[in-house]
Amino acid sequence: MNFEYIQDFIRVAEYNSINKASQELNISTPALSKRIKSVEAYFNCHLFYRTSKGIFLNEEGKLVFNTFREMQHSIADLKKQLNISFDSKWKIGVIPSFSLTNKYKNRGFDEIASLIIEDSTSILIEELSKGNIDLLIGDISKLNNRDIYRKRLYSEDFMVIYNDDNKFTESSKIEINELLSEKIYIQNPPCDTYDFIKNRSMEDKLKLHYNKHFESVIANIKAGNGITLMPVSLTSRISNMNLFQKVLSGYKRDIGIASYDQRKIIKIYDFLLKNLEEERNQK
Repeated sequence: MNFEYIQDFIRVAEYNSINKASQELNISTPALSKRIKSVEAYFNCHLFYRTSKGIFLNEEGKLVFNTFREMQHSIADLKKQLNISFDSKWKIGVIPSFSLTNKYKNRGFDEIASLIIEDSTSILIEELSKGNIDLLIGDISKLNNRDIYRKRLYSEDFMVIYNDDNKFTESSKIEINELLSEKIYIQNPPCDTYDFIKNRSMEDKLKLHYNKHFESVIANIKAGNGITLMPVSLTSRISNMNLFQKVLSGYKRDIGIASYDQRKIIKIYDFLLKNLEEERNQK
């Protein structure tokens, strides 16, 4: 039996009229009458009795009607479970290097989610576990919590930033061993650069110096006091500062979406993927 016939049957029973029901359903009266006969043929019995005043359910018809209404409600509930709506905005946290609001603000992102925090991945994971955010977008490379679902968006390089063109001239990429004698300035933990270093067990091998603010880190690099590391997505902030940069060889991080609710990840992932494809088509 065609699934649409359930709705047709319910409308005819509610109106006690094939003519009135056909007007609401926007189909012809003969076509609707044929559908009702198909439902009766499926159950192999009459479900209505007809009078000059209309068409009415008999006892068998009432049983079918009540069952169809229950099915209709169950299907509606199932649809809600399988298709999460954006009626209430989800709370999202992102790392600073993921310019989500600037990139997608005019593409409908504000209609489906609210960006409430911008911080390091480690802080975002804490906020997620406390229920303060629904999803995070950050470095999922070393996310080991089995209860948290994740979906990779892209991978990105970490860059070595320095101000002396005479340094690191041997190749186009820099090996980690070349940094062992360098002063490396980064922001105070928690920050994603520190998390990146710690998660790869490098904090004891490197000479790390901490500054409170990003601007202070860059000031030290410009003054020639040392170097810094940052993801390639953050290098746009230093593009006009006459600093040099090269890829840190062999070290990447995976940027992705994480949440305790896998369905929310799928919804946000589909939204982002659609916009990424549109960007590529515009280039």
